[in-house]
Amino acid sequence: MNQISLLSHSDIERLASHNPALSYLVRLSKSSRVTVQSCLMRIAAIAGYHSIEDCPWSELRRDHVYAILEFLRQADLAPATISLYLAIIKGVAEEAWNMELMEGDAYQRIKSIKGARGSRLPKGRALNINERAALFAACDADSSATGPRDAAILALLLGCGLRRSEASSLTLSSLCMEERFIQLIGKGDKERKVYIPEFTHQRLSNWIAQRNSDCPFLFLRARRIGKEARIVDQGLTSQAIYYILNERRKQAGIGYVTPHDLRRTYATMLFENNEDVMTVKNLMGHSSIATTQLYDMRGEEAAIAAVNNLELVPPSG
Repeated sequence: MNQISLLSHSDIERLASHNPALSYLVRLSKSSRVTVQSCLMRIAAIAGYHSIEDCPWSELRRDHVYAILEFLRQADLAPATISLYLAIIKGVAEEAWNMELMEGDAYQRIKSIKGARGSRLPKGRALNINERAALFAACDADSSATGPRDAAILALLLGCGLRRSEASSLTLSSLCMEERFIQLIGKGDKERKVYIPEFTHQRLSNWIAQRNSDCPFLFLRARRIGKEARIVDQGLTSQAIYYILNERRKQAGIGYVTPHDLRRTYATMLFENNEDVMTVKNLMGHSSIATTQLYDMRGEEAAIAAVNNLELVPPSG
């Protein structure tokens, strides 16, 4: 399969008026666009075309879609991943129909295709309390300005369940420190209010007191000058948050963990506190309960404890 490079945002907008796949991409949020573009590139390659621009998307038909889905099944992709590809194809077909490049009957036949059946165990993990303590100990051992900054970032991800893209784009104006909540617009352009627990509030307060900048973003970049790290008046990228966590977890001596695992940990802690799934769903900013349930990482220990608590017959004696 040939390697196809990602298109820039300006290229997508320039070509979108003639291409339903690119027109579909334009409507997506920035955080979703890279993933969907990669899926479209793979679909085009499966169909035998070199790029998204070359693929005649308006000529897609029901049997073509089934052939693509079968190829993905043979590649051993998870049912949820195959369903994502199907949702993207349906979105492109709808765009082609709206652009009057596809007949309504062809679009309806594609739209009626059912998603893949089956499921897989959820990915990722939740950090235990000792691992969480070790992360903050690693930050506290850093006497430079990045110590309080990194502790505040990790406390926000763990204590508020933010996505790394949400954390990197936070501004000071989105925080209400007195009433202890954050007002933000997350994935899918959904606005939500996230409440700040005491530990996170302390870490954020400590960082804000030291940040000494007019930059509107809450978290700022650090530039190394020799062995010293200095905070500069520029916001962090989401990739920088990934790098920060990776460095701190190595210093803490814990295994591989991603920023999204901290979000999974947040949800798992809420479930461990016996919060109902609707409350967790709303705090996470999810659209469906099914998605929220995938973030419950209590795992085998909880399952074993639940089974051991079953009383199948009255106790003897």
